Amino acid sequence: MTDVNGRFDDLMRTEFPAGIEPADTELPLVEPDPEWFNEPPEDDFAPPPVIAGNPWSMLGKAGAALVCVGLAALFSVIFGVVLPAWLTGLCVAAVAGGAVLLLVRLGQRPAPDDDGIRL
Repeated sequence: MTDVNGRFDDLMRTEFPAGIEPADTELPLVEPDPEWFNEPPEDDFAPPPVIAGNPWSMLGKAGAALVCVGLAALFSVIFGVVLPAWLTGLCVAAVAGGAVLLLVRLGQRPAPDDDGIRL
């Protein structure tokens, strides 16, 4: 560590032969502009009404049901319930199929910031 300190002292003597002293001047204060504190003008913007819709289509309900039932059965196997091999395979297929259904449904929905304008 003394080697680093020695190199730093050599660098400081080379770069600042007169030494470093704090500045005697104070920075000037900037007076705030009174316009900064004025209230902004009232905006007449009214958000559009929320369009009520059915967020769950039949495809979405089926996908969610497949994922939930499949995962419930697979977790029961993890906790010691013995299921036939064909039923365990069916549960894995249900989870995979439900995930695919939900992803297909996700691709069919418009983007949340879509305002309907087409260029």
